[in-house]
Amino acid sequence: MPPQRTSASPNPSLTADQERVASYGDRGTLCLYGPPGTGKTTALQAYLARRLAAGERPDRFLVLLPQRAHVRRYEEALVERLAAYDAPVRGGVDLVTFPGFCQRQIALFWPLVAAEAGFLRPDEEPVFLTIETTQYYMWRIVEPLITERGYFSDVAVRRGRLLSQLIDNLNKSALVGFDHREIEPRLRAAWTGTPDRLASYRQAQECATLFRAYCLEHNLLDFSLVCEMFSQRLLPHPAFAAAFSERYHTLVADNLEENVPVAHDLVEWAMERCAATLLAIDEGAGYRVFLGADYDGARALARRCTEAVHLARPLLS
Repeated sequence: MPPQRTSASPNPSLTADQERVASYGDRGTLCLYGPPGTGKTTALQAYLARRLAAGERPDRFLVLLPQRAHVRRYEEALVERLAAYDAPVRGGVDLVTFPGFCQRQIALFWPLVAAEAGFLRPDEEPVFLTIETTQYYMWRIVEPLITERGYFSDVAVRRGRLLSQLIDNLNKSALVGFDHREIEPRLRAAWTGTPDRLASYRQAQECATLFRAYCLEHNLLDFSLVCEMFSQRLLPHPAFAAAFSERYHTLVADNLEENVPVAHDLVEWAMERCAATLLAIDEGAGYRVFLGADYDGARALARRCTEAVHLARPLLS
C-alpha cells in the first residue's frame, strides 16, 4: 500500500525536496540524506508539525536523537513550528536519546527483567547511577586493589582519569554490543606495544567484573548496565514489544550516523513495528567513530528504506 500524503498546504520556506519530506504520509519508510546544513532536520520537524497540526496524538511519535543537546534544540524548534501551524498541541512528542529511552523503559518494565538479568533484589526498586555516583562506586572497588595489591602501579595516570577509563571500558562494551567479560582480550588484541602493559588490562578486566557484580548485588544501574539490560533483556521481551507497538505509530531518527550500534539495533527493531519510519543521515560522516558512532550501520539501515530523498544544496543560515 503506497504511503498516504498529508494534505497540508506547502510552506514557502521549504525547498521542493524538503516539501517532499514534510508532506510524507503516515505509512512507509523514508531515508533523508545529504551533506550537513542542507535542511534535513528542518524537513523532519516540518513533517512532525504538519501531522500534529492535523490532529494526530503527539505521544504516538518517537524521535530518536544522538545527544541531549539535540533533544533540547528539537523541542524548541518543534514548539515554534507548531505555533506557526496553529496546531492544537505545543509538545508531547517523545524526544529521546538511546540511553534515556533505555532507562525509562527499564524503570517501567523492571519487574519483568530484573531477576533474569541477575539482580539479587529484583523486588526492590532500581537505582540509576549518574557519572559521579558511578565513579564513587567504582572507586570503592578499585581503591583496595590499588592500596593492598598494587594494581595499576605501572600506569602513570591520575585517579580521575583511571576511573574514567575503567568506566569507559564498560560503556563501550555495552554500546558496541559485546560482553563486558571480553574487555581484557579485546584490549590485548588491540595493543601493539611492550608486554608490560598487558598486566593493567587484566586488572582493568577484574575491576569491571567486580563492579558489575556489586551493581547486581545492590540494584545499581550504571550507563553500561542500562544499555546492556535494555538491548539483551528488554528488547526481546514479548511484553515490551506489545507495549511499544500499541503506543508508537511513527519513528523518526535524526543524525543516525552519530548514534551507536545498539541504538541502530533499536531502530531496526522499531522499523518493523512502526507504520512510518523516517531516517536522516549526514553524508561523509564518521568522525565520531571514536565515541562509538557507527556510520556504516546507519547506511545499512538507510538501505532498508523504500524511499529516499537527497538534499544536496547547503542552505543559507
